[in-house]
Amino acid sequence: KGADAELSELTSVVDEGWAKRLSEGDPLEARCMRKKVEELLDKWIEDQIVCHADNKWGNTLSAKLFVARKFVVKHIRTKQEDKLQTEKERILDELYYENFKAFKEEEAKAAAEAQKGGQDAMESEGPGAAGGFRGGRGGRFGMGGRGGRFGMGRGGRGGRGMVPGMMGMPMMGMEMMGMP
Repeated sequence: KGADAELSELTSVVDEGWAKRLSEGDPLEARCMRKKVEELLDKWIEDQIVCHADNKWGNTLSAKLFVARKFVVKHIRTKQEDKLQTEKERILDELYYENFKAFKEEEAKAAAEAQKGGQDAMESEGPGAAGGFRGGRGGRFGMGGRGGRFGMGRGGRGGRGMVPGMMGMPMMGMEMMGMP
């Protein structure tokens, strides 16, 4: 019975996942932004089309003239593939940059909020408080002297410290950077 229960649970989980994916769409597809890329590409194609007269259509990519607009679109999609591909790559690069920029802004907001939340807790330990950052271990610039908060010297953490906002990565001793 244990195997049947596990199989039944797995089946329901898979069915729910696929039902959600069919009703709401594929989340990976949404992140690829295929529809947006196609819309921007179609807009670019429309921008290339020029109407010379009622039955004379052309485009900015070639000197050919066509009887109808649909033939110009067909010409661009079939005969101007290299220019179309170049434009598609430009659009993808632009969307990638926008996503990257949005991610970095969100990351900066989260770091600022985390720092602000940590700032409230550290108000009594700040550089203006008696004794600098670490209570009674003040020193140059209120950073706890040797071995203070930022890991200068051979203090409590063996010359390595955690720097706030550095993704939790340990930092090598500051003396490696040639600081006095």
